[in-house]
Amino acid sequence: NLPRGRSMDLLVENMGRVNYGKTMADFKGLLSAPPVPGDWMAFCLPLVAKQIQKLPYQAAMPPRGPVFRRGVMQVRGTPRDTFLSTAGLTKGWMWVNGEPLGRYWDTVGPQHTLYVPAPFLNRGSNEVIILDLHGAKSPAVESVSAARY
Repeated sequence: NLPRGRSMDLLVENMGRVNYGKTMADFKGLLSAPPVPGDWMAFCLPLVAKQIQKLPYQAAMPPRGPVFRRGVMQVRGTPRDTFLSTAGLTKGWMWVNGEPLGRYWDTVGPQHTLYVPAPFLNRGSNEVIILDLHGAKSPAVESVSAARY
């Protein structure tokens, strides 16, 4: 129960739709009445790099649900293509220097790394931002030389 006058936020993930075959009615999201009565508003959570980079990141705290994390990856010498391992993460999105690398779902696969092309990287410090939808406790990601499936 939610006391009157309080608010509740729900994050509903858009996983896309099946647009062919027997599963054409591929419903996702909040499929019934809201869990509590009241005035409801729906907003899109834009995953635009400029907005994500401005979020107020705080020191690591134990996550309880979706969490944005920001870190720095150091590149010594000339940047080269690499992969970021999603081991220890659950499901979400990743960016490097404001460039979206894509979605990951490490607990399901099939891929367990995200490709980072050399032009996305700078010599020295590189910003890595992760949105992990299930609040993975892993505090870091690792750069690896080959894709992991």
